[in-house]
Amino acid sequence: MGAQVTIPLGGNAFITQGGDDMNVAMITDTGLEHWRTTETICSVYFKLSQKETFTLSLQLSVPSGSSKVKVSIHGKASYTKTITGTEKYIQAFGKFKNVGKGYVKLNIRGISKEGDMFGNVFNVLLAGTKGTVEFISNPMNFYFGRRGPSVHMSYEVPNPYVNNYEYFYSEVTVPVGNDVVGSYFMANGFKNGYFGMQVNSATQRSFLFSVFSDDPSDNVAAANAALQVSVLKAGPGVTTNTFGNEGNGQQAYYYMDWQAGQTYKYLVYGSPSGPNATKHTGWIKVPGGDWMLMASYLKPTTPGYLTRQNANDLYSFCENFIPDQGYITRMATYGNQWVRNTYGIWSEVIRGYFDSDATASNGRDDYAGGVTSDNRTFFLKIDGFFNDMVAQYQYFDRTPGGISPAINITSLP
Repeated sequence: MGAQVTIPLGGNAFITQGGDDMNVAMITDTGLEHWRTTETICSVYFKLSQKETFTLSLQLSVPSGSSKVKVSIHGKASYTKTITGTEKYIQAFGKFKNVGKGYVKLNIRGISKEGDMFGNVFNVLLAGTKGTVEFISNPMNFYFGRRGPSVHMSYEVPNPYVNNYEYFYSEVTVPVGNDVVGSYFMANGFKNGYFGMQVNSATQRSFLFSVFSDDPSDNVAAANAALQVSVLKAGPGVTTNTFGNEGNGQQAYYYMDWQAGQTYKYLVYGSPSGPNATKHTGWIKVPGGDWMLMASYLKPTTPGYLTRQNANDLYSFCENFIPDQGYITRMATYGNQWVRNTYGIWSEVIRGYFDSDATASNGRDDYAGGVTSDNRTFFLKIDGFFNDMVAQYQYFDRTPGGISPAINITSLP
């Protein structure tokens, strides 16, 4: 007969049409709640290891009256049922035949209702599956599961045991249509911090440069003041403040309407400042502009360079930081990476190591990374429940460009 699988909406569903708030509909850890309008589409995603035929049911309740609800898969096969009952119960909808291997998109939509809300939906039940069904199953993983995987490309720098590298240069392009709200395209990561660009909201974008303190506390107020990073200088229009919740430190924001399809250049510096501290500085260059200072920081107690005799200390990543946006694909290309040592010599970085965070092992396979088709740049791609996943834990090599960055270090602001 096959297995019965229970898929919780709390970690696997999204409002893909019709808003996401308490006045329309929303996804909570419990499931679909506050569902009021016929315009709302709730999409539930799961992945099949093989072609399947199964009977689909929903566990739900209706606060008052009865409602008519439609379910469909891939916008094709569908069933409509009338639901009623204030207590949780299981409502069978029908059999879906020969559903293809890979990610499945199940849409739930309200047709009509007697009460104020269509109902609450808690779980999807599949009966008769024979292969593996993959989804976010553990409630402890619902938040990051809905955000989707974060993916990283760690760069192998030349001769890390011989050179001390002070500067790291790279270029990032977000293809048109991939500048999704909630995205952080991090360009220049190093052992003490990171530097990249975000889509904060539909009306706000920014560049972000952060450096961590040596106190691991997530609570800024409780952190040891002697270990705190301090701001030496910030560029014109740049906002600086302390941050917590991921360790703690200092961050600099520059709000700018950066554009998809254009290439942005990043430069970060890290070098000892006296016997007991490290100075970090970040600059950004937008198309048609000059190098602009983001901020300079002083990190006490840990003098050092950008790398610590480790070939993979420098890295980039791509992440989504808004769970409700985790059903939309976003990607960026990362290219022309160079490092400059203490002798002023630039060396090109052409090898990257691709991996992901724990979400990639906890039920979501919509991640990819590697080199672009022309082999000139690396790429990172996440979310949207695509099927062309690229296995992590592998190296990729891009074709070298051969031209070092034309930067007059002494004239930087």
